[in-house]
Amino acid sequence: MDKFKALANNRELGSSALLAEFINLIQHSEKAQIHAGILSLQNAFPVMAVWHFTEAFFEKHGVTKESITEITHLVRHGKREVIRRALEPMRRYKHFLTFSRSSIVESTLIKLNEQVDRVICAESLPAREGVALTERLRGARISVHCVPDIELVNHVRDVDVLLLGADWLRQNEFVNKFGTKMLVEQACTSGIPVYVLAERFKMVDHTLPEEEAFYQTWIQGGKETQIPIFEVVPKRDVVQYLTD
Repeated sequence: MDKFKALANNRELGSSALLAEFINLIQHSEKAQIHAGILSLQNAFPVMAVWHFTEAFFEKHGVTKESITEITHLVRHGKREVIRRALEPMRRYKHFLTFSRSSIVESTLIKLNEQVDRVICAESLPAREGVALTERLRGARISVHCVPDIELVNHVRDVDVLLLGADWLRQNEFVNKFGTKMLVEQACTSGIPVYVLAERFKMVDHTLPEEEAFYQTWIQGGKETQIPIFEVVPKRDVVQYLTD
């Protein structure tokens, strides 16, 4: 069970990357461990739709060798298909802005590689996952400008497109890192297109959690602090979902 607890304590990976790690773990886990792992991850990340999807999947199909094989295919195929579908429309752009660290966005940019002139991202406090994204993209020889979170909105006019991930998709709104709403509003004002890359199983017909679920407890200076991590972002006219 320690392996699932470690995953629930991870604050650097996005929901798709966390789900991919979970899928790896369940390949050699007992039924009780898998159920407990899902509960632990739901409690840790209540506004990530993937855990509601996973719970509903195993409630319907049971935890069997066959169902594990099926969900493994769904998860891995879904991510690959979103990336595949994103490549063609993204080839018309050269300058990208992204926020936080979506593994799907990261993989898409790396596949585009030499077609990308520059990526602007933010440090993405408090976990600083944007710094990890910067290192990964630079390792793929992509030019990246990483700025403090508060400055990112000022760079929206400097790019051709906003490329974002999402933790939850809904018909008229989506959930992503706190600060995304301001970026989308600026894109709308500036006429900059916004693409949200996410698997279809993140479109979960489930009531969003209460407001406190959008916060996480972090220790700063030896004191526990409640920090807003996620927010609901209206799907403005400039926003287009790209799913599998």
